[in-house]
Amino acid sequence: MGPRALGLLPWLLALVLALAPEGRLQGPVAVLRVLDGDTVELQGLGPVRLIGIDAPESTYNHHTAGPEEVRLGLEAKAFLARLLQGRKVWVELDAQERDRYRRVLAYLYLEDPRGDWIHGGRRFLQVNLELVRAGWAEPYTVPPNVRYAALYLQAAR
Repeated sequence: MGPRALGLLPWLLALVLALAPEGRLQGPVAVLRVLDGDTVELQGLGPVRLIGIDAPESTYNHHTAGPEEVRLGLEAKAFLARLLQGRKVWVELDAQERDRYRRVLAYLYLEDPRGDWIHGGRRFLQVNLELVRAGWAEPYTVPPNVRYAALYLQAAR
């Protein structure tokens, strides 16, 4: 195998991993509102924090680095709102179901014929991965929820 083929190997591995969600998908669930670039409110679940990613803060708080972070956070929130507005999502949980703020921790999926993920004969986009691909979020791995950590790191590169 030549150097070029070896360079493609991580992408091929990521593609194979992305053919089907590893866990069980639950849904569809209505998106009520986007709270932040990595947090949404879902009908019947309340606040849901997207696993494996971190978007800039969209409000000033003790974690905010300054006005530039808030500007970027508002843009990330707007991107996520455009993606999810008026839509229903499917939810995949990982090892830890809630964080210390009692938010559900999840991977979210949108049905989309262009999606990389196949489940039940339908194609889906994974919302968490799309935020990383679009540059609005960075990988943020917090064990034990590490199911797609390698995929997010590869997408960020």
